[in-house]
Amino acid sequence: MSSVVVRRSEIDDQKGLTALISKCGGPSAFRKRFGSYNFAQLIESSYISITSFHKDSRKRLLGYLVLNDTPTHFKHGSEEFLRLFNAAYDDCGARGSNTLWVDFIVADSEYSQEAVESMLVTIYNTLPEVDYVLLNLPKSAAGDKGASAGSDLFVELPVAFEDGEGVEDSEAAEDFQNITIMMSYRERLIPTLAVRAACVEDHDDLVPIFDEQSEVLSENYGSFFLAEMIAAQDGNNKALVAVNQEDRACGLMAISDDVELNVLQSCFHLEAFDYLVKLPEDESYDVLVGQEEEKEELGDGLKGLDLVDEPSAEDAVVVVEAPKLIIAGAPASGKGTQCEMLIEKYGVVHLSTGDMLRAAVAAETEVGLQAKELMESGQLVSDDLIIKVVTDRLAEPDCVAKGWMLDGFPRTRAQADALAAAGIVADAFVLLDVPDDDIVARVTGRRLDPETGKIYHMTFNPPENDEVAARLIQRADDTEEKCRVRLATYQKNIKDISVCYDGSADKEVKFGEGNDEEKKEGEEGGGEGLTIDIEENEEQPTDILKKVNGARGKMEVFADVVGAIDEKLAVRAAKMEKKASESSKAPGSSVVSSKADLADTLATAESNAFSVTLFCLDNYFESRSSDFLPHAFNSFKDRDYCILTVPSSASESPLLKNFVPVTAKSGSTFSHCLYVLHKDALFAKDFMKVERYAEDKFGGSIPRLIKSMGSGGSKVREDIERSKAENDVTLEENPTIASFAVTVGKVLIGVVVVHRKTTNVEDVNWLRGNFHTEDFIAYDRHRARNQGTISSFAVNPVYWGYARYIMKEIMRLFDKTVIYYESRPKEAIPAIVINQFVPVRPRHRALPFKGQDLALWKRHVKAVEGGEEESKEEEGKEEDKWEPTPESGMALQFITKRLLTEPKIACNSKIVVVGASCTGISFIETLLFTPYLNFTNIALVCPYGLPEGGDTVNGVLPKDEDFPSKGRMVGLALANKIRVAGAEMVELDRDAKAIVLSDDSVLPYDVLVLASGRADASKKKVAGAGSGLDGCFFLSDVRGAEEVQGALKHLQAGEKVVVYGGSLESLTCVGALLREGIRGKDIVLVNGFALGDAGMDDAVVGAMEAEGINVRAGLKAVEVLGDSDQCVVGLKVAAEGDEAEEDIECRMIVFAGKHDCNPEVFKAVNGSGLVYDGRLVVSKGMKTVDEHIYAGGTMTKYSRTIKRQLKHERFCSKETGAYIAECVLTKVDPLSPGEVEPEEVPRFSAPRSVSGWMPGGFFYARVSLPAVGDCTTMITGGVGEGTCGRYSILRCDPRGVVCEFIYLGKEEIEVSNYNKIVGLQEAYLNSAVANYERGNVEDWVDFFREDWSTAIMHDRFPLLHASIRHLLGNDEGAFDVSDMIVRGVEEGKDDETLNTTRRNMVGPGGNMLMPSTKKLIEANAIEFLRKNKAVLNRYLLPERQAGGKTE
Repeated sequence: MSSVVVRRSEIDDQKGLTALISKCGGPSAFRKRFGSYNFAQLIESSYISITSFHKDSRKRLLGYLVLNDTPTHFKHGSEEFLRLFNAAYDDCGARGSNTLWVDFIVADSEYSQEAVESMLVTIYNTLPEVDYVLLNLPKSAAGDKGASAGSDLFVELPVAFEDGEGVEDSEAAEDFQNITIMMSYRERLIPTLAVRAACVEDHDDLVPIFDEQSEVLSENYGSFFLAEMIAAQDGNNKALVAVNQEDRACGLMAISDDVELNVLQSCFHLEAFDYLVKLPEDESYDVLVGQEEEKEELGDGLKGLDLVDEPSAEDAVVVVEAPKLIIAGAPASGKGTQCEMLIEKYGVVHLSTGDMLRAAVAAETEVGLQAKELMESGQLVSDDLIIKVVTDRLAEPDCVAKGWMLDGFPRTRAQADALAAAGIVADAFVLLDVPDDDIVARVTGRRLDPETGKIYHMTFNPPENDEVAARLIQRADDTEEKCRVRLATYQKNIKDISVCYDGSADKEVKFGEGNDEEKKEGEEGGGEGLTIDIEENEEQPTDILKKVNGARGKMEVFADVVGAIDEKLAVRAAKMEKKASESSKAPGSSVVSSKADLADTLATAESNAFSVTLFCLDNYFESRSSDFLPHAFNSFKDRDYCILTVPSSASESPLLKNFVPVTAKSGSTFSHCLYVLHKDALFAKDFMKVERYAEDKFGGSIPRLIKSMGSGGSKVREDIERSKAENDVTLEENPTIASFAVTVGKVLIGVVVVHRKTTNVEDVNWLRGNFHTEDFIAYDRHRARNQGTISSFAVNPVYWGYARYIMKEIMRLFDKTVIYYESRPKEAIPAIVINQFVPVRPRHRALPFKGQDLALWKRHVKAVEGGEEESKEEEGKEEDKWEPTPESGMALQFITKRLLTEPKIACNSKIVVVGASCTGISFIETLLFTPYLNFTNIALVCPYGLPEGGDTVNGVLPKDEDFPSKGRMVGLALANKIRVAGAEMVELDRDAKAIVLSDDSVLPYDVLVLASGRADASKKKVAGAGSGLDGCFFLSDVRGAEEVQGALKHLQAGEKVVVYGGSLESLTCVGALLREGIRGKDIVLVNGFALGDAGMDDAVVGAMEAEGINVRAGLKAVEVLGDSDQCVVGLKVAAEGDEAEEDIECRMIVFAGKHDCNPEVFKAVNGSGLVYDGRLVVSKGMKTVDEHIYAGGTMTKYSRTIKRQLKHERFCSKETGAYIAECVLTKVDPLSPGEVEPEEVPRFSAPRSVSGWMPGGFFYARVSLPAVGDCTTMITGGVGEGTCGRYSILRCDPRGVVCEFIYLGKEEIEVSNYNKIVGLQEAYLNSAVANYERGNVEDWVDFFREDWSTAIMHDRFPLLHASIRHLLGNDEGAFDVSDMIVRGVEEGKDDETLNTTRRNMVGPGGNMLMPSTKKLIEANAIEFLRKNKAVLNRYLLPERQAGGKTE
């Protein structure tokens, strides 16, 4: 057994490596061989570095090997070295795709051979694509002691150009000849497996291997009989075996071309793989369709890569009908600029009513003469006449042939209706949506040069000098007052117009739940229901409106506009295709204009795939799994695809690294995961090349590459166009933006665009301040110039397996060690990025209060150099200027050069989460941001879709401050990484491990997490509440709040509203009713409430009484009363403990009482046999009685066997979700040692926080620990006359821990900031208690807004806290304090006395501590501030003295 163990290098290896270097010749000898070196730099920035150590001691290092993707230490540059190497050794087989270069190597002389061999074997096993490792040394150092480490494993190559052929007369060539190059061959250590057809004699060799792996094989492939499988081979079913050097079988692959394709086609998105059939050429999705030019013969006659010519004109996309477009936007919204670019892109005819009228008048047409007469008489041209002008113009040949675009028409609802009546239907209506304040800023800043007529803007396009500025004038119409008037008119008109194009016109509004006769009577009587049902009318769809955010740079807006138009054009094309397929087809009809139904095509198409039905290989050879694949394809030469299905719970084997995972369709019940491999991808590594994009070389192939990308294709095109401005700047000169082409043979299969506009020092600091990038990237080892950002990543899905190779080549060519991918709100992230890059969580930043300027809050982005600066009259933004903040949000992924060799592990387990609660979202977040895992199969069940973040529906609901904010939800980018099922769970089938949804779809699971929270329980507790009466609402979630807000619009004056319930929701609802204009005397609040302080309760009650609200405390709801029209007319109530009942008249009831388990979830849970005891019962590991079902949040509780347990609704839901994820990871993580039930009950210590607007205009906030016992209450301020208007309470327990903060005031505060305060020892909070007792704290809000608190609210303060605790554990001064407290405990002193003792011994600010202890704490605090000075820039830090000391 080997004495050497190998692992990846760690920063902590530095000390051991220094000792190893000293033992092997000393630093000077190694600097002579490898130049200057730094271990931390080598580990962080190399392609891969590994360390070997003795099996008996991890500290005894025996070897160290650093490899890079390109040779270093050549003064003329790596590219020049590679050029010379290829010229000298072009027949050695080493290429960029299969070769790595030694950057540094050392091995203990005693274990030299064994250590180096172990490290090389590890490299070849870890990176199966690597065939060669090369080491280049100066000839003067090649014979030195230590340079020959593992020399028997390397073969010295002959001297370059020794025969004089090909030698260059250059300094670089001369230096190259003075280098000794040594090569290690993988074949010598791990030979390629010989593969042949299986025979019966192989059975005995394979049995031990199969026995060892029987459990995994049975799980992955089902039951099988090895002997029968080998014996039963025929033309459709074959078996291949691999043999080792002793000619003994060491592995088997069974393959079959009998594949149930119809099942796979119905369950997976196989479009990019031609549905695994041989489609007719005109219908193929394959971008490689073209004329076959050449086939390479590899090995034993295997079919190689099909190399094809550039696509011919015949392959172009056929447009069946010219596009018909409408574009609208407010004045100065940028519409004119967008029109110009759209005309160029789509070739449509640009039409405005003014131009059309003038043209009609000039042509003296009939309508033109009528219009002329009206205009000359000073009258307005009627809508009928304008419509006639428009219809005549649209009928002209150029509009029919090219299509058209109406600019700013229709302007009114009447014109829109007239257009529809005339039969004019557009394909897309694009509305540029720009905030009014932005429009005003654009308009009022405009200035006219009376001499030149040029338009300037004082902010965005200022005059070039003072002389021009002095003569500029503002047009009379460009004042704010007139602009606001125009905007008001525009907003009214566009609102009326939008309903004609957003699908509203196709929807029938039904009021109430009665029959048609009842509804008719209700309408005749003028009554209006409060419950609105919407049904779609599919006969004349008008859902063509698409809003685009116009408050951005023109290219960014243009990309979204094009995407919106392409989306609508695709819908039209699909409808036309469907219509054509349903109609009778004439003989010889065009494939494009009348495609056969896809199902018919697939049913008759020939299969193009075979499957792997069984695979087993000796573990020693597992890295050579791919050696089977060429022979497998050779067995079925007529098939282009190899497929493999594996259980979702199975680990990803080395064989699967060659395959591409296929996304399952929504609602798929297929139990396995599907992987696909195209034979071109198998052989592509020998022909793949990454180079800088050149338009003349690759421009003709771009349309085919982005053909199937939809709206994303336009972004790729725009990025390429933008990069052209710097095509003359070489990569060595580090251009601001560069595009790269990825080719296989002569075919373009991908384009990647990388820019540097957001990776200068300031921008990198912004990333560090707002994302947890420092958890992964050692920034002191990566210069800003060596970082870049991908803006477009488009690669044919067939070749996604080469994503890391593509990135490696781009990083090599562009000299980058870190690459980011940033995505904006609602932006789709390419699947290839999600699968390969590491996601980075946004940091929890303290929120700024009004007027506060926090460091690194907003990123200030400069336009890409070479970008065209905006100068259009209607544009006011710089090119592509997007400046995110933590509030607006941004998602970030990254990859470093080192991580290219550490691919994420796929976790295909089917994880279903029921409920988009804070617990559910936190659970998903924790899983998705496990950096080494790629979760491919997470589904969220939520009837209302994925929340955008903290929505309170205009304050109807209180705000759960623990739920991610809108900006954070953008940063999590969940919509790109999970599937969302917009339905409710109605049934749970534990035997089948599946849930049934309200839309009758079925979701199978490996792990089910129930996190739906609770809902208002009135439906089952109050008679008539669940009978569907019109006007009865339940404030359980966002949908309920939206229904309440919508119903208020239909409430008649004087009709009363009853809000029932003693919850915080009832108060926020009353506050919202008042803000919506409901009179206080028309509101009845039934039941009491408690805000946590009697003074606050009194203030809110007083505010409600002042508004005239009828507050009825101490009553319980008995029955909801309705009339014959099924409308609410009242609520029957009774006093607690009193049988007498009373009717409260009302038209609307909002139930906002105690919450209980969601009725649908309860029904499903209760019917499945899970234990429910008032709450769903879970174990310490948050598991139900079913080992596959977990639960958490407000709907759960622990078993009664666990004593003194807190209610789970007291826990922070975010903390609960993260804990459930940790428990689930032990079950699904392929690297987990196994699932273990926790021995102890988890201690949830994070505070729970909530806020909301109360009646009287009060803002309320409460932040509490799970358990708040006997506390010292410290009150500041008040809300009455003569007070500061802010009533705040801080509570500390006897140990001095802040356990609660409550606030009531007219001003909204930064509630989430107090999450960082509650739970801390008050001494950390600037000795809060001492300052309060001395009268130094007049207002807690002001106190916690002081500069000192910014460090406390920093998300890394807990690390400082933990560090100080650890250091004080061995400190003499701290020991004195702890010893005194321990003695106090032994003497039986209470917590309050002990806390007083502690405070006296520590003193305010620690002034009573021993000087050494105080200095220790100060040093750690200063170091913390120094490390985070970019964010905490308000602190003045002492300068460092010589020797690292601070002054």
